[in-house]
Amino acid sequence: KHINDTRKNYLITLHNIYNNITNDMIISDEILFNEYLQFIYCYVFPLSYQGKNNTEILSLQCKLYRKLFPCLNYTSKYLNSIKITNKIKIGFISTNFFNQSVSRDRMGIIRNLPRELFDVTVFFYFKPNDDLGNFIWDSDNTNIILPDTNIFERRSIIEEQKLNILIYCDI
Repeated sequence: KHINDTRKNYLITLHNIYNNITNDMIISDEILFNEYLQFIYCYVFPLSYQGKNNTEILSLQCKLYRKLFPCLNYTSKYLNSIKITNKIKIGFISTNFFNQSVSRDRMGIIRNLPRELFDVTVFFYFKPNDDLGNFIWDSDNTNIILPDTNIFERRSIIEEQKLNILIYCDI
């Protein structure tokens, strides 16, 4: 009951904020946006452990963030040039490619994708130093360690890979 009540209140709060945004609330500066990243993440993570359908909450949350942070409304310069040639270019990104449930869940998918059909790229935030992370690292992938800078520089590195599919693996 507590989880259901909290989810309902959170959804109501998201609607209220979304419907009452004023221009002075909009963060258009990319540097200031970086300060809000923890705020964005902390409200999403617990949803994955509640065993509920999060579509409505996540959809509204995404709309809210795109309204509050116009820098998220980005279209890659490569969008119209990305084609599927002889292999589908698929990427996986996570801050949790180490001894963690995300690695245990995704490593089988990443390692078992047929390489004759998929060109696999894995984006790490740091080089793994444990068995599970190394199990993914040592697969037949292109491994890229994203710089410890900001979301915009990381986005640029990711988009330069010209992927057909990008899978976010944190939740």
